Amino acid sequence: FAPSEENVKKVKAQYEAQKHRGQSGFGFVAVDENNNVQFARSKHEAEIKGAIDELGKTRLVVFHHRIPTCSFNIPKCNHPIMIRNKKNLDYKYFLIHNGSLNNDDALKAEHEKMGFVYNTEVEYEYSTYAGKHKAFTDTEALAIEVALLIEGKKETLDARGLMACIILQVDLDNDPIALYYFRNSNPINWYRNQAGIFMASESKGVSLEIDTLFRLDLKTNEIEHRPIKSKTHSSAYDDYETWVKPTTQVEKPTEEVVDRVNAALEGMETQCEEGLPITRDQFKRLEWELETAEEELALLQCDLTSAQMNIPDYLTDFE
Repeated sequence: FAPSEENVKKVKAQYEAQKHRGQSGFGFVAVDENNNVQFARSKHEAEIKGAIDELGKTRLVVFHHRIPTCSFNIPKCNHPIMIRNKKNLDYKYFLIHNGSLNNDDALKAEHEKMGFVYNTEVEYEYSTYAGKHKAFTDTEALAIEVALLIEGKKETLDARGLMACIILQVDLDNDPIALYYFRNSNPINWYRNQAGIFMASESKGVSLEIDTLFRLDLKTNEIEHRPIKSKTHSSAYDDYETWVKPTTQVEKPTEEVVDRVNAALEGMETQCEEGLPITRDQFKRLEWELETAEEELALLQCDLTSAQMNIPDYLTDFE
C-alpha cells in the first residue's frame, strides 16, 4: 500500500492482457503519492497511456477500458463516472462498471426527482429516424444508486442487471476515503500480497464473492464487507438457455419471424457504421420482438440461435 511506480506498470500490463474487452473508451482515477486524486478520460489509447505514465508513484489506480454499448464514445461518457451532488450526497464518487442495467430509465427518472442531473446525457440526431434523441450511460444510474446505498440513504440497491464495479469515495476536500467494490454476476478476480490488492475482470486470484459490498479504508488499509440487499440481479435474458435448446428441432425458423427480427435490427447496423449509439427504445423493441419470436418458435420447437437469427456480434456482446 506504500506509493509505488509498480502500480501503473501492473495496470498497463493487465490492460494489454485483456484489451480485447474494449479499446474504444478509456479512463482512470488514481491516488498519487501525495494523496491527491487524479482523474482522466479519453477515447484515444495513446492519450490515456500518456496520462497514466505521468502519474509516477501511486497508492491506488482504478483503470477502465470499454466498448460503448448504450452511450457515445466521448470522454464524458467513458468511465470512471463521477457523481457529485451536495444536496443528496456527503461525498464524491468515481465508479467503473462492467455490465448493463435493464431498469436504468426508471432509475434516472427517480434520481432526477431527487435533484440529480445526468452529466452523461447527450442529445443527438441520426439519419435513420427523424427528430432529436437522447442517450445516457446506465453506469451513471448505477453510480448514483451505489452512492446512496453507501451513505445509508437507501436500504436496497434498486439497480437491476449485470454488475461488477469498483468505486472510489472522496470527500468534498478531494481527500480519498475508501474504495468499494462488488459484483452480482460479471467477473472480478482479486488477490492480495504485501504490496497491496490487485483486481481485474481477467486476472489471477480468486473470484470476488457475489452480492457482497467490500470496503477498503484508505487510511487504515482494513477491509470490511456486508451483504447487499438487492431486489434482483437477474438479466432480461436469464432464461435464454431454457428456450434456445428445445428437445425437438425443425430446420429453420419461419421466414416471417426472421424477417420481423431482422427488421428490428435494420437501423442498428447503420447507426453503428455512423458511430451513433443504439437507443434504449430500440433495444426494448428488439427485446419485445425476440420475446414474441420465442413464443412462436417454441410452438414450432425450433432451435433459436444467434446464428440463425443473424444477430450481429455487437448485440450478442452487449449482454
